[in-house]
Amino acid sequence: VMCGDRILGNSVAASNNTALITGANSAWIASSYGMGIGEYAVGNSLIISNGGLLNSTVFSVIGDTYHGSSNQVVVTGTNSVWSNSGSLVIGYAGSGNQLQVLNGGQVLSNNSVWLSAFYASSNNIIIVDGSNSRLVDNGSFVMGANGPGNQFTLSAGAKFICNGASIDGGADVVTITGSNTVWSNSGSLVLGVSRGTNNQLAISAGAVVSNTAVIIGDWFELSNNTVLVTGSNTLWQINSYFDVSSPGNTITVTNGARVNSGGLVIDSDSPNANDPNVLTVASSSVWSNTGSLIIGYYGAGNELDIEGGSQVIGSTNITISASYSSSSNVLTIAGQNSRLTDSGSFIIGAVDANSGHNSVTVRDGGALITSS
Repeated sequence: VMCGDRILGNSVAASNNTALITGANSAWIASSYGMGIGEYAVGNSLIISNGGLLNSTVFSVIGDTYHGSSNQVVVTGTNSVWSNSGSLVIGYAGSGNQLQVLNGGQVLSNNSVWLSAFYASSNNIIIVDGSNSRLVDNGSFVMGANGPGNQFTLSAGAKFICNGASIDGGADVVTITGSNTVWSNSGSLVLGVSRGTNNQLAISAGAVVSNTAVIIGDWFELSNNTVLVTGSNTLWQINSYFDVSSPGNTITVTNGARVNSGGLVIDSDSPNANDPNVLTVASSSVWSNTGSLIIGYYGAGNELDIEGGSQVIGSTNITISASYSSSSNVLTIAGQNSRLTDSGSFIIGAVDANSGHNSVTVRDGGALITSS
């Protein structure tokens, strides 16, 4: 099929329609624009299966207006492909829309992928599941730019490729799980950019995530985000720095997982110690950091806990309370074979007496190994 304009569900009454592209050499070519699934309507479905092809251009949307809710596109099976030369949006203003890439299907977007783009949009979902299933985004991945409650799941050996990512809607959930599951991000990852709090990122069960820098809470009010990295062979490769910049965030690395970074800053950017950031490395896990480690740069009450035989290794310098406004920060190393090492200086209260009331505890067979 070849056409210019292409909309499934073009009016409020045009609901619960289904289009199917199935079988090798079956193709739909939308040449003059992109695809619109659920422009003004609900419950519409597009299914690409068994080697079918959808080729769309410019800009494609699943759930365009606030009427366009509960629509879905499913790309399933080996050689089933949706190739889109522009941006791809799942939930522009609509809510409850889905993109599913399953069983070796592929979605290729030549520009950014958006999951909830407008303030009225929420609870939209992307699922990429199964060996050889791929979502390739040649631009950035923007999740919850304005709308909350969205979900992104990458599982069971699937692959996701992008050039930068932000998770920002509020109560957004990202799950990366399973052996051979890979999220390869050539840019930075920001959890909480302009309005998002209570976002969650979980990396588990042997999955691998790679990116340049990581920022948790890009400014003061973007708080209470949660990161979990868990399971043997689970790896988070951060080629530049890891920076926590807002209060009340929780980062846990546990059950034999590993994180590599080129710098580590745990800072609430707040003098109030009642809403601390807590980084816990537990249960034989490893955080390898090749740059400086700072616990409290401007803020108070930040905490690093190393326990259960875990290690934070390789830092060039370690500073607890790096400025006059930073105080009441906590370092705890507990348990046999738990250790913190650095190859440079170890400083508590870098500026003056105001950067005080910090705590360092080494107990129950833990070790702090520093060069100075």
